[in-house]
Amino acid sequence: MSPGNWHMLTPDLIRSRILRYRSFGHTDLSVSEICFNVSQLLLNSSATTSKAFLANLMDQAQAYGVNTFTADHVRNDFLAQEFLAHSFHQKRHQINLFLRCSAYDPPSELNLTRLSSPSELIRVNCEQSLRILKTDYLDNLSVLSSPTQYEELDHILYTLDILKTEGKIRSGGLSLDIDPQQPYDE
Repeated sequence: MSPGNWHMLTPDLIRSRILRYRSFGHTDLSVSEICFNVSQLLLNSSATTSKAFLANLMDQAQAYGVNTFTADHVRNDFLAQEFLAHSFHQKRHQINLFLRCSAYDPPSELNLTRLSSPSELIRVNCEQSLRILKTDYLDNLSVLSSPTQYEELDHILYTLDILKTEGKIRSGGLSLDIDPQQPYDE
């Protein structure tokens, strides 16, 4: 549903669609079938949309059962994370925080010219997000990668496993960014 249609979110519609939960993979996470993408909401909202209005939408979504909120690092999107931190700081134990970050593009806000490896960038992204979100852990960290960089996949998955062992993430995953304009050889 696009932000222009948020007025259509009636309590009955939300209850009929959201109050169902699923187990997230092989974890103990129970996630609502509908996630709230804060990055998309901020990206698609107009300049005249107040932050209070957006915060109210997030509160309403949570009140009706949404327990999973996402933000992207992919677009250097610290704003969505700051918004999440402000909105849910007192409710952290009631929600799932999912974050997507890139294994290859350092966030411009960190002023990093070149990191030695995708693994190092993933760790920097994760730790930066933990600081911004004012939390000790992320429920899920999904790393955006490219299928042309298969040789790095083992390192990326190993890094996610280390972050999980350290308690910085509860689960991790890989999201392949496939360009439909590029031919793909198997």
